[in-house]
Amino acid sequence: MVGFILGLAGLVFLAMQLAQYVRAPEVLNLSLTVYLVAAGCAALYVMGNLALTIAYHKFLRQSARAFSYTAILYGISQIAKYVPGNILHLAGRQAVGAQLHFEQSSLAKATFIEIISLALSATLFGSVLILITFLKTPPTLAFAFWVILQLFALLILARIFGKKIATGFALHTAYFLLSGFGFAILFAAISYSTRLSVDHILLLAAAFVVAWVAGFLTPGSPAGLGVREAALIFMLGPQFEGSEIVLAVLMSRISNIFGDVIFFFAAFGSLFQLMKHLKRPAFPTGSANKENPIDR
Repeated sequence: MVGFILGLAGLVFLAMQLAQYVRAPEVLNLSLTVYLVAAGCAALYVMGNLALTIAYHKFLRQSARAFSYTAILYGISQIAKYVPGNILHLAGRQAVGAQLHFEQSSLAKATFIEIISLALSATLFGSVLILITFLKTPPTLAFAFWVILQLFALLILARIFGKKIATGFALHTAYFLLSGFGFAILFAAISYSTRLSVDHILLLAAAFVVAWVAGFLTPGSPAGLGVREAALIFMLGPQFEGSEIVLAVLMSRISNIFGDVIFFFAAFGSLFQLMKHLKRPAFPTGSANKENPIDR
């Protein structure tokens, strides 16, 4: 039940943030087109969460188990990242996993691999930003260099750690691509002073991923709240209007929140269907290492 309590706490904090965001005058005065684009970005974020879940399933030693269990585990616990502390979703993952009869050591190992994989993938995106910002490399050329780095990393990971780890890394890259280009598309819908080119889109996407890392690595910041926004304003300020950056960041945060909520309720719905199918409590008592009858 601890995992569920953390998940519900995440929903409460999330609702408080959302209520604050949607009342902002800048948000209320946006056009219908921007709202539709934001809804599309929320859908992209749901897809990104699905990519994260599949990657986590690959990292689990018990990955022969039904994917639905991993989806329930990940979707319910992930919402707790909005609780101040920025680590409670990881604790919630262990708690929910124990009740679903996942091995604690397997969950901890998968989480460790996930953190390393996300950090590595995001670091490679950072190379694009460095090439563009400091070395004045054309964005398209910087992106081509990034593709080469990605392929090289995939080959190394597959050779040393196996195909499952490499696949998980590729899925994390897909998550960042969806998130980064989603932010760039949202910025394009909001921007009124800048005609965005392909080079601008690549810069926006790379900056968003680097800002994600800044929020991810900052302790105490729920879901990177405030840190990612400040990082984006710092990185994009020389290129774009500050007011547009702030508004795009705000709308991106709203889209992410809706995406996380949709994913949470999808996981909760899957749990409800599982309980209904089994006609028994989804969280039996006893050791997490005992064989679960529902796995037979």
